[in-house]
Order: sequence, then C-alpha cells, then structure tokens
Amino acid sequence: MNASLHASPPLPADATSGLVASPKVLVSFPFHERQQEWHIPLGDGCAEALADMGFAVCRFNPIQEEIRFVGKKPLEKLVLSLGKMIGFDKRQIQESLPWGDDQVRFKALLRAVEDFRPDWLLVISTFTYPAWLLEKIRACGAKKIIGWCVEGPTWIRSPIEESHLYDHYFCIHRHGIGAEENIGFLPAVSFDKDSYYPITPRPDKCRDVVFVGRAKERRVDYVKNITDFDLHIYGPAWERCDPSVLACLKGKAIGGDALNLLYNQAKIVLNVTAWANEGQDCPNLRVVDVPATGSFLLSDYSDFAAELFVPGKEIEFFSSVEELRDKLKFYLANDGLREKIARAGYEKAISLETYRDKILTILQRSRIALPEGSISRTQCQQGVG
Repeated sequence: MNASLHASPPLPADATSGLVASPKVLVSFPFHERQQEWHIPLGDGCAEALADMGFAVCRFNPIQEEIRFVGKKPLEKLVLSLGKMIGFDKRQIQESLPWGDDQVRFKALLRAVEDFRPDWLLVISTFTYPAWLLEKIRACGAKKIIGWCVEGPTWIRSPIEESHLYDHYFCIHRHGIGAEENIGFLPAVSFDKDSYYPITPRPDKCRDVVFVGRAKERRVDYVKNITDFDLHIYGPAWERCDPSVLACLKGKAIGGDALNLLYNQAKIVLNVTAWANEGQDCPNLRVVDVPATGSFLLSDYSDFAAELFVPGKEIEFFSSVEELRDKLKFYLANDGLREKIARAGYEKAISLETYRDKILTILQRSRIALPEGSISRTQCQQGVG
C-alpha cells in the first residue's frame, strides 16, 4: 500500500465470521505523524472517531503525492506564463501539467479508491478535486462524496463552487454563503484531549508571550508592534520580516508534544487569525486548543469565539494594536487574575464539542447510518447538532 495510505487494521478471520462487513470510509487530509512539526490533529481526530464508531477507515495524504526534480519550479512558471497569455487560468494549467502535483495526487487518490473501494469519501480540504475525478470515484462504487471546507474566508477557492461537486458539503464559515446554498455550517474548533492538555506537574511559565502560526500580513501588522515584549514566535514565512521580528523567531514549525509543552509554558498565548474576524464567525483552531492546555489565551475578537468563551472571564480579546499592548502589559503584571481566567477557560474548553461530535453531525446531516452495534448509533439516529 502507498506510504500515504493508512488503513485500519483488519479483524482476525475468526473474529469476522458471520459479521456484516464494516462500511468503508476514505478520508483525504494532509495527515502527518503526531510528533511531526506539521501535524494538524483535525484529520486524525476525525479518522479515529470514524474507526471508533465501527467504520473501516483509510487515510489518504495528498501532500506526500508529489514529483520533485531539478528545475521543476522554473519550468512550471514558464508554462503558467505561456498558458495565461493564451487565455487559461492558473488552476486549469496546474491541473493539466503531467508532472504537476495536482495530477500526481489525482492519480494516487484514484488508485487508493480502486484498492480500498470505500462506501463513501470524506474530503477535508485543504486540497480539492475536480469533477471528472469525483465522477470516477463514484464509478468505483462510492455511494456518497462529502466535502468539509476547513479553510477561512480568504481561501482562493470558492466553497460555493466546490459544494456543487459533492453530495453533501460543509464549511467552517458563512462568509459570502447565502441561505439558498446547500452548504452546512460546521465550525472545526473542537476539544481534543489527546493533543492539548495541562501537563502534570505544571511546567514553569518561562515564556511571557507565545505566538504560533504562519506569517500573514494581518499577523505581521500586530506582531511587529509587540517585539519589545518577551515574544516567542514559531511558524513559517517570517524570514522576510523586520530584524526586530526575526529576533523573536524561535522555530519555523512546531507540533505534537512539543507544541503542547510550549502552550503549557506560556504565560500568554497570542492568537491572530489570518483574516479579519469581525462578522465572519470563523475563529481558528487555537481558540479551543490553547485553553484546553490550561493556559491563558489572548485572541483577536470574533463573535463566534465570544459565544464559546466569556470575554474577560474565560479568555481575553483585543481589537487593535493599542488594546493588544495594553492587555499584554496588564495580564503579565497580574498573575493571579491571568491564571484564574486560564482555569475558567480550561473548564469551558473541556465541555465543548469533540471531533467525534463533528463526525456525528456530518453523518446525521448526510443521512449516513452508523455500523450495526456502534455505541453512537442511537445518538446519530436521534440527530446531532
């Protein structure tokens, strides 16, 4: 089996005698091993929830399906330039390049489907697939193809365009999506007890302010104004920033236990979404991940996050550079209040939905029955969310 595929181990032959075969699900997501720097728990959380419910699960990682050779990038740029001159758009060209990553991924996914023969396919974007490929997957016996857009409102692809390719489609935000569109609102923020938790005994709070995330224009605009604090930045693409910001960069990536430890060590974890959050109801995963570690979260404001957590009592928010600086100074000087809010944030985080709850919602709204004997079968039949 391809290195990018991970199937649930089969039951021993004597254990399957007389049993109905488990429904098969293939999940497409950029999976990484839990301790790798680029690991995002969302995909594993969903795949493991499906397996726990009794589905046979195969994981497909589109990132590993790439061709690398010397001169690939310059050649692609040349072809893109020529293609644009004669009227093709960038996406059309990329999907047609025989050596391009898209073509390689498409072929690998089709091979995985032909080998595994899933009853349904769950595509958790960041990678999308064209209509012709999804039709071939249906021809291989997939009864339903479900999409879940987990990208923010600034994603280059339109969820509305994508949704028409799927039997059921969900999105983590409602920005630009009218009520007439057949798109289910399903935020990805979830409590994940296996990835984010308080470490016992509690480590020293040896870092004043921690920020984790890719450098984006909006994030840089905030971060460059707080470099006089004890700031620790982890994430890619910060190399092009001012020297004062670069001096705070501690690593290009962090994940797994190292990320959980980092959050535990921080007096304040700063969260700045890559897009303006007001009115878009789309917080990123850190809004729950950080409080789940028992640490204090200071986040840019969003209506949705303020519905999950009580502002000033469970987490804290800011809406401007001035407010960010003021609240950093205040909470660094008030340990007792900061820790009180962090404890309340933890109690709220552990009460929130898990990835299992998200999967149950997808199943219920997509009218997919749980396997016979699943402990969640009654819950799904009654309806979730």
